Order: sequence, then structure tokens, then C-alpha cells
Amino acid sequence: MKNIQKILTLVFVMTVLISCNKPSDKDIDHLNKSLEYAEEAYGNLNLDDKYRKIYPKLVEEQIPLFRKALEEAKKVKRYKLSNEFRFMQEHYEDEFIHGIELIITGNTTVNDKLYQEGFIRLEKWFNWYQKTVHNIKVPEKTKDLETLKGISFDVNKLLSEYIVIHNDIFDAPKEYAIPVLGVFKEMDMKSHFENSNEILRKLKACKSKIIEIIPNYNGEDQAYLKLLSTYVDKLIETNKKMNLMLEKLYKKSQGLKPEYTLNQYTSDLDSYKESTKEYLKIGEPLMELWNRIK
Repeated sequence: MKNIQKILTLVFVMTVLISCNKPSDKDIDHLNKSLEYAEEAYGNLNLDDKYRKIYPKLVEEQIPLFRKALEEAKKVKRYKLSNEFRFMQEHYEDEFIHGIELIITGNTTVNDKLYQEGFIRLEKWFNWYQKTVHNIKVPEKTKDLETLKGISFDVNKLLSEYIVIHNDIFDAPKEYAIPVLGVFKEMDMKSHFENSNEILRKLKACKSKIIEIIPNYNGEDQAYLKLLSTYVDKLIETNKKMNLMLEKLYKKSQGLKPEYTLNQYTSDLDSYKESTKEYLKIGEPLMELWNRIK
């Protein structure tokens, strides 16, 4: 078991040749994910070399990861694997897949023998994989700059729409002055609230898209997407706080209860201002990364 962590950290990416008999990009992706999920589960278990200290509770906590590994493994067109490496299909099915199946069944039935048999089979897979891995070429992932540009444009567009609402609310003689209807200017709080909610919905969709495509990139491209994901998180948090203020201000303009007091507004405003600082702080390093990869 000592070498499992080192073995699994090697990302399994095979050279894709122009042939219908070779594993496709999707096959390779599912294969990679199955190994990555297994790596995480093993790292959390910290098993000893003889598999004797296997605690059902610890294994049960890792079953969701083992299930994900199994799910990804079964999406691979395994009959193509041996066209890349001799006997690979047999090793992957009999040792990796069946080993995980035994672990899951052992967890369901609380059967230590099945646990041990499952881990032994996986050990055989890892040993074979370790001997074979030096033959595997690891090419650079295709740089899909258009997708990066697209998601970045979407985020920037939503940022611009958010700023329009922000500026309209706080466009007063004093920065962040209280936008009381009739004092500075008439504002359609209901419309702002609805528009802000729509921006929030689209930001969440952008966040999901970023998370989805991060595994398709590496190096600075991936670093950029991870930082962009954090940026969107902060922007979502800021937008939520603005939404809360807009909702309360709208109710205040309609004379609805409960009353929105000056102290409450000041407290919400302070929290909102702190959130704006958080996303603005990320903006500069995000732009630096973008200038390097574009």
C-alpha cells in the first residue's frame, strides 16, 4: 500500500491515435476520473500493508467516492483498452472494477473478507499500473481559449449589469448615502430587485459552468479558472447582500412592515461594503493571469 498514493497521483492520459479501435477522449476522461476518485478514497482510509485494520465506519465514509470511481469506470469502453496496452482490459475489469465492487458489497454486508479481497485486487491493479505507467505519454491538453473567453465575457457582462444597479442606488452626494425615496431621486426598487435576482441566477450558472470545465485545463489556464470561480463566489455573495437591501428598501418605499431602520440599513451597508472589497481584491491578480494566458 505504500506506493498507492504515488501511483495514483500520476494522471492517466493515453495518446489518442486516429483509429476507432483506440480509446476516445471520453474514455480517457472517465478512466482518469475513476482513478482520481479512488485516490481520494485511499488517501482518506490510510490502510496498513496487510489490510488487517479495516474499520467499517471509515470504509463507509469513503463509499460515495468508491461509487463514483465505479460509475466512471463503467462508462469506459473497456474493450478498447487492450488495443493501447496488452491485457489492460483484463486488469482494469478483474482488479480495479471488481475490487471496488467487492469493497462496496463488503460495506453493505459488513463482510471483512470481501473488504480484504477487494483491496487485494486493487493492489494487483496498482502493481500492474506502476509497471506500465512509464510507457504512457502525457500530452498537453488542448488549449481551448474560446471557451475561456466565453465564460470570462459572461462574468464581465454580469459584473457590468450589477454595477449599473449599484451606481443607480448609490449615486448620491455622499458615497453610500442612504437612498431614501424622494430625497436624492426616484428609484424603481422593485425593478432593481428583480434585475438583481436575475443577475444572481446567471452568476450561479456561470459558477457551475466554470466548475464543469476546470478539469479540462491545466497549468495557468486551470489556475485562472479556479481564481475566476473564487471571484464569482465573492460576486455572488456581494449581489446577495445588495438583494437583501433592495428588498428591504422596496418594502420601506411601500410602507410595509417590518420597518427598515437607519441602524439596520447601516449594518447591512457595512456588510455589503466589505463584500465589494473582497471581489475587487481578486480582480487585479485575475487580470494578470488572463493577460498571461490569452
